[in-house]
Amino acid sequence: MRSVAPIEREIGFFVPGECHKVQSERDQMSTPVSADLSISADVSTRSEDRVDMRMMNGQQPSSRPRSGWRFLLMTVIWLGIFLAGGVTGAVIHAYWLRATLLEMKQNPDDMPRRIAEMMAYDYGLSPAQEASVIEIISEHHARVQKLRGEHAPTMESWNAELELKMSKILKPSDFEHFQKRFREVNLIWGGL
Repeated sequence: MRSVAPIEREIGFFVPGECHKVQSERDQMSTPVSADLSISADVSTRSEDRVDMRMMNGQQPSSRPRSGWRFLLMTVIWLGIFLAGGVTGAVIHAYWLRATLLEMKQNPDDMPRRIAEMMAYDYGLSPAQEASVIEIISEHHARVQKLRGEHAPTMESWNAELELKMSKILKPSDFEHFQKRFREVNLIWGGL
């Protein structure tokens, strides 16, 4: 192993009168390539000395020791980013689904056409097949709407009965919140 003093003499650091020696040696070099080689030789000598010093101190010669907390921090950050993306996607999907169902509920006569368009796109239906799908879905939709119309008074009375019972149990502020949510669910889904 080399000591620190010879390295300082080779490089010209901290030794009075030695700086001009290194400078004059560099001035005598004929090509820039040789200057690059001498610099790389100085660097490799210093790095060899660092490896030797680390081995004497009981450290690994490869690189500086890695700390576990940095790895843990990076893992937590990446996991947080992944989870935040998942939550964001779920929230966006829920809002989209709610808006789509609400629009379909508010515009029921447009539903057969929209369903037929989606099926034509998904399954590559021809215009004749799409027209047949519209006819089939329209017929089914008309029957469902008729059934809903027949049972709507019964459903409304059941919903009113449920709201009355809940108003007796909940505080007035909680009941208002419940009623708003319950009616929204009924509007979108058609009942519990």
